[in-house]
Amino acid sequence: MKNNNHRTQIAIAAALAALFIGKDAFATPLPGCDNLTWMAVRQNPSQACPTIPGNGSGTWFVQDPFETIRGTTRATNMCMYVWTPSKNLFPPAKELKKLFDLAGNPPAPLVRLEQSCIKTAGMSDHVPALMVPNVRGAFLKQTNVTNLPTGPQEPVHIALIDSLPDHEGLLLSSSPHHSHGRALGMTIRDVACPGDPPFCNVHFRSRLAFRRLDECPNCTNGDRGGYAGRPADLAVAIHRAVEAWRADAPDERLIINLSVGWRAASSPLESPQFMETDTLAVFHALGTANCRGALIFAAAGNTTEGPNPINGPLFPGAYQQRPAPTHAECLSEYGIHTNPALRSENGPLIYAVGGLDGVDREMGNARPGARPQLGAPGELAAQSQPASYGPAYENVMSGTSVATAVASAAAALAWSYKKDATAVEIADRLYSSGESLLESADFCLTGTTCGEVKRISMCGLLQAVCSDPASTCTTPPSCTVRPAFANHRPCITPAQASQLQSLLVEVNQPETQTHFVPECNADVTMPVGSTDIPCPQLQYETAMSEPAIHPQPGETPCRICALARINNNEYKLFISINPQLKTGTTATNGSIELIYPNGDRKYRSLQHNALDPSQELQIPLTLDQGFYKASISFLVHYEGSTSSSRDPLILD
Repeated sequence: MKNNNHRTQIAIAAALAALFIGKDAFATPLPGCDNLTWMAVRQNPSQACPTIPGNGSGTWFVQDPFETIRGTTRATNMCMYVWTPSKNLFPPAKELKKLFDLAGNPPAPLVRLEQSCIKTAGMSDHVPALMVPNVRGAFLKQTNVTNLPTGPQEPVHIALIDSLPDHEGLLLSSSPHHSHGRALGMTIRDVACPGDPPFCNVHFRSRLAFRRLDECPNCTNGDRGGYAGRPADLAVAIHRAVEAWRADAPDERLIINLSVGWRAASSPLESPQFMETDTLAVFHALGTANCRGALIFAAAGNTTEGPNPINGPLFPGAYQQRPAPTHAECLSEYGIHTNPALRSENGPLIYAVGGLDGVDREMGNARPGARPQLGAPGELAAQSQPASYGPAYENVMSGTSVATAVASAAAALAWSYKKDATAVEIADRLYSSGESLLESADFCLTGTTCGEVKRISMCGLLQAVCSDPASTCTTPPSCTVRPAFANHRPCITPAQASQLQSLLVEVNQPETQTHFVPECNADVTMPVGSTDIPCPQLQYETAMSEPAIHPQPGETPCRICALARINNNEYKLFISINPQLKTGTTATNGSIELIYPNGDRKYRSLQHNALDPSQELQIPLTLDQGFYKASISFLVHYEGSTSSSRDPLILD
């Protein structure tokens, strides 16, 4: 049996070991685990979190993540300690010792004390593109967006826990450090409020989960957000969003969008007493929200690539396997009296969402072993903001983040016509009205049989909702359900290919030869005599892997990457490196992967100089025809670190 005090001692010993290395008896801790943020469980839930006197080097900022319900239950007796420096970036050993002295056996006030490391990441790659109209139109067709039914709608509240600063409403005019949350909010608006009507049934509330800047690990920015986060930040953001909703709009139904993910050491089914402390804080925040009747969607996760990728869903999406608290547990664990008429206890804690491409197949960056029952379009989703909302803005992103936003938008629209439904009923309707993709899910609620993967259909969902006499629909939407596997991929037109050929510098390729490379499990075409590694995504993890100080999620290299057939087997690859990459970032070792209907994969290594942000080029290639899908990968270098990237290619 695990001993929590023993784990606390290990965490403290590891921190001290990291400190007392080097000539100054002080060393910068390991990336991600930086001694700056600690989560604790206190002995007495009714007592306040113990404070620590500060000094000239800095202070420990103390926060109770669940202060509004403190003292009512044993599940919410947590404390969060964040080092706030005045001159020392990291806490000196004597300041850490003050914190550690609070933890131990009674009468010590803290029974558990563990670090919260930077490991929370958004679940999408960004591909700011030149072909937004094509991509945007194709994505909206994939979601099966339709005209709204007639009949009164009730407003639905969506809490977007992401990279946007705290705000009531969709903050379209802001300039966040990272565009992830802004793009997701625009996707939700596009799907839930098609045609951008003057009244939108969705009421947005953003809460900042990515608070950390990569220039220094404890630098935060509440006005513009950051690039990275910790599970502790996420727990606080979820709880604050729920409490704000209770104060301002308790009559509206609540949806929480979690397009984030991290790899936790514990199992999603592990007993709370054995969870990592920061994971425990997120678990309790989700439990509280579920007991309040919220419908929670979380990304299943994107692949982290690398030579030994870890399979299975990321947290918190992995909590799809865990049952929701019972009504009795809501009372005993969180002090919440539930209304069985408005909240069902028969569903999972959260609903995970997987991402699909334009023909209902898994995205190229899908995480192996992480297909949930609920899927939604998530590849090459374009957002476009008119100048009337603030600065004109265009973006394209691919990932399970996008799919999660589509699910949130679809659920909000359904709930607006059937306010008295429970969260479980809305989620069940979302699934039952979807299009079957003829494959079983990889994971589901424990104790149940995993069903088929289904793709959300906005048309099918609204038709199903309007067929319910209890809904407020008076006339169902006039739409046609998009069949499973219908092709709505974006494409590059001959006119666009011709225009790009006239604009971009051409980089010719040397003479090549083809080999079967076991590491790639595919034929690889490389320059004659080349010794380059042909499969970069197999050599390094993505920038989203943890622990990491660098942007999480980071921007990927492709501003626009498209592959157009010019004549027979002659193709042109068009590349525009993302200008939002940080100054000093370079992309090398490019390669493309071609996927054929029979399952064959072929790689083509690219020869080019190191590519900088905003650089554009075209590469002529001779390729075997017949592939239906393609992606492009690079090795991305920034400040001494190397990661892999993978982006989908737009085809003709």
